[in-house]
Amino acid sequence: GILAALSVAAGLMLALRKAPTTRLLLIILGIGQLLLFASPWTATQLSQHLEKKAKILQSQNQGGPYAAILLLGDGITPALPDNQTPANAKEAFDRVIYAAQLYHQGLARLIIVSGGTGLRDTYPNAQTEVQAMKDALLPMSVPSETILLEDQSLNTRQNMAFIASLLKDKDIQGRLALVTSATHMPRATANAQKAGLSVDAYPTDWTTPLAYKAFVQQWLPNAQHLDESERSIKEWIALINNY
Repeated sequence: GILAALSVAAGLMLALRKAPTTRLLLIILGIGQLLLFASPWTATQLSQHLEKKAKILQSQNQGGPYAAILLLGDGITPALPDNQTPANAKEAFDRVIYAAQLYHQGLARLIIVSGGTGLRDTYPNAQTEVQAMKDALLPMSVPSETILLEDQSLNTRQNMAFIASLLKDKDIQGRLALVTSATHMPRATANAQKAGLSVDAYPTDWTTPLAYKAFVQQWLPNAQHLDESERSIKEWIALINNY
């Protein structure tokens, strides 16, 4: 996105025959930032620092049993309203698997799944993330009656605000086992605390440290690490802005 924006700006300057030095600088900056954030070292540094925070939070867990396991969305792309495209597991599907494991370990008798979909504005009957995640939990031997759904939230702050309201309506009290990706855990925990929720951190979906990647993946810029950088940058920006 940054590369495209800078390239368009350079193109406009070229069309107007203005600032040749600035045009060149914009192109260099665009390509440079792309290579920087696609670099395995950069991506790993951004994600590993977030995951260190997640490990610290995890080390402070008080232990179960819990009032519920709180499973945040983003693990599944819901089925599309065309009735032809089914739900698909995403990279963060580890969240769903881990929540089921914790349930079978006896950490809680209830799983609360939180996450809506922007498609509801256009397609009122569109499947939500939580519906798709519940459908994925059922074959993992998690009983349907033990799964509560919160399907209105569209971001982490709303996740926690709506969960707090749901717990109050259902008269559910006590600590929650929060399940989300390790890079997302610091922000999710901060938002949970702001919403007045007591949570213990159960992070999953860990990234692979640089030393355990193939030699080529350690040094050559690639799309996988660009995506990892993008997700981590989103988390850092949100943490800095308390969002």
